[in-house]
Amino acid sequence: MRIGVAREHHFPADADPARAPAFDETLRVLTGLGADLSEIDLPDWPETLTADFVTHGRRGARLPPKRPRRTAGRLLRHRPGST
Repeated sequence: MRIGVAREHHFPADADPARAPAFDETLRVLTGLGADLSEIDLPDWPETLTADFVTHGRRGARLPPKRPRRTAGRLLRHRPGST
């Protein structure tokens, strides 16, 4: 599986200092699982993010409530190969 990694938008100046090491550890895990990582650039990121917020905000106002999201703990307990 190929995964594009865009780092520049994930680490604002006021981000938790633990964010970068956690991000890097996640990338190491994905690589260990066989992912092929490639650094990518998203030059139109601010515009894309704004369009995403507008689109999802409008959709969310019209849709019925969804089931609650799974928490990370529930997802980890049910991952393939876990006991």
